[in-house]
Amino acid sequence: RNAVYSDLGSSPHTPNDTDFVEIHSFALTQPSALLLCSAGLSDQVTAADIRLLVEQHAGSPEKASRALVDAANEAGGKDNVTVIVVETEDYASAFVAADRKAR
Repeated sequence: RNAVYSDLGSSPHTPNDTDFVEIHSFALTQPSALLLCSAGLSDQVTAADIRLLVEQHAGSPEKASRALVDAANEAGGKDNVTVIVVETEDYASAFVAADRKAR
């Protein structure tokens, strides 16, 4: 289970608070996909199924996100589901090449 180290809304703040939102920048290795999600996805769908859906929709982060939300809802949808998928530029082409080799 993951731990929450920071949250939005548990203590009062103003729009000018400099430490309210943390922003970090980092480079993703090529090819990569990054998934940010709530427990509504990770508690309902296995890691293997999540990976499969992201890979099946390589090249379309929006379709991958929708497929993941649909999978969570089909598995019972016991919690709110939030999903963001981000891909590096060559993520989709890496899966096309891998699929051709597998054939």
